[in-house]
Amino acid sequence: MGSVVVFRRGVGLLSVFLSACAASPAPNVPPSPPVGVESRWQVLQRDGQPLGRRQQWHYCAGERCFSSEVTDIAVQQPGAPVSISRVRLDYVESRDAQGLSASKQLRSKAANHRLQLIRQGDGWQLQQAERRNAIRLESAPLFPVALQRSMLENRGQAPLVTREWSFSSLTLETIRYRFTPISQSPLDPEQRELLLPWLQQIAWRIDRERQTERGWQWQAEWFSDVNFTPIAERNLSAGSDLWLLPCDERCRDQALQPPQHVYQRLIRSPYRISDEALRGKIRYQLGGVADAELPATGEQQVRRQDDKLLVSICDDCGDESAPDRGSLQAAMAANYWLPHHDSAMQRVVEEVLGDAELSPRAAMQRLTRFVTGHMDEVATYSGYGTALDALQSGHGDCTEHALLLAALGRAAGIPSRLVMGLAYNNERFLGRRFVFVPHMWVQAWTGDRWESFDSGLGAFTAGYIALALSAEGDQASFLAMNALLDTLSIDSAVQLRSRPAEP
Repeated sequence: MGSVVVFRRGVGLLSVFLSACAASPAPNVPPSPPVGVESRWQVLQRDGQPLGRRQQWHYCAGERCFSSEVTDIAVQQPGAPVSISRVRLDYVESRDAQGLSASKQLRSKAANHRLQLIRQGDGWQLQQAERRNAIRLESAPLFPVALQRSMLENRGQAPLVTREWSFSSLTLETIRYRFTPISQSPLDPEQRELLLPWLQQIAWRIDRERQTERGWQWQAEWFSDVNFTPIAERNLSAGSDLWLLPCDERCRDQALQPPQHVYQRLIRSPYRISDEALRGKIRYQLGGVADAELPATGEQQVRRQDDKLLVSICDDCGDESAPDRGSLQAAMAANYWLPHHDSAMQRVVEEVLGDAELSPRAAMQRLTRFVTGHMDEVATYSGYGTALDALQSGHGDCTEHALLLAALGRAAGIPSRLVMGLAYNNERFLGRRFVFVPHMWVQAWTGDRWESFDSGLGAFTAGYIALALSAEGDQASFLAMNALLDTLSIDSAVQLRSRPAEP
């Protein structure tokens, strides 16, 4: 096969190898293409601005075929110079397209972690650092060469349904590809202008969708040639189009422009909110949320008023129903971001909680104090590290605080979920005061309700507005929440006082 499709697995918009024989040594996958192997380059851009670049290459040697991609994305934390976050994915397959191994590595200023999925005889192992765990997969995952072969056999005649490995969820996911000949799916004027240099090569429009509990979720759109090799790719991130477009090796020298950091998306408060009001109950009127659905929690009540949302917040004024068994199981699951089965997590729980018989609330309070003391007092805006990154380095911001606390909660047997939203700040933040700052914290099921715990800012107040909930804690959930920040406004904030009881 002259070319191979190499599909992204969540660039972060942000990755070694053994044969099927357990005794075989890992092939040495080079950090760059071997001599004589050509790379394909693409530029990652939004609104015409280059945010990152991607390099891909493929070759076969002996009985194995290697597919690799390296994606660099420019990031800039407040007050710091531009740096690069790098994601590398590597796949190894046999000549007959049997998957042998896959790996994902992330390198950034404060995060450096690697995961490998390795075929071991008839089974599979997941390796992180020096730890290997056998995992059961009901079917073999499709890697790049096998995936392109399946597309060539299908020839776009019907939707192609596959099972593919996800490093984010650490499971096989069901993926559907829908094919439309470009002749039957005309480009809109903006797409035509963007893809003009490659129009003669484009033969197919391919929609990639992931199956979820709520049905098929659209993830990306490819424009490919007749052999189903992607030429360009379109995704959605933070409510805008993100494109991967072909370019030549000059991409390596092109200056990248980092997107606006999430912590620069501050939401102005209507006025300074007093500490007394924050300790009580506040009702907010939110604008710019016509199509948004904010979660109801045990601390947050939401109702719609025309194109506005009225959100009331206090310690226990929410009306969320009790979770079912499936929700509690999801809040106890281990994954790439929350590896609470890791022995290091278990050791911390043993040391912090000891043999004391504690209520879930008391245990979470102890774990919250541990995370506060363990993490650096000055936040390091690392991008998005895992809970294990945070435990090992002690660096991070509110995302790493929350991921570590949630993982420790689960390690202690307490269902925990991540909350992404806003937290009010009376102090100066990035030069501004009286603003709501994007924030992430934890809610734990303490037996009768979901209760908030925050190792970064301290005790929960009526200044916390939940925009999204996530049991997985993955970066995709965080990016989805960010889309709201582009339009959201806080139009009013009213302190609600309890009426005195009649004599």
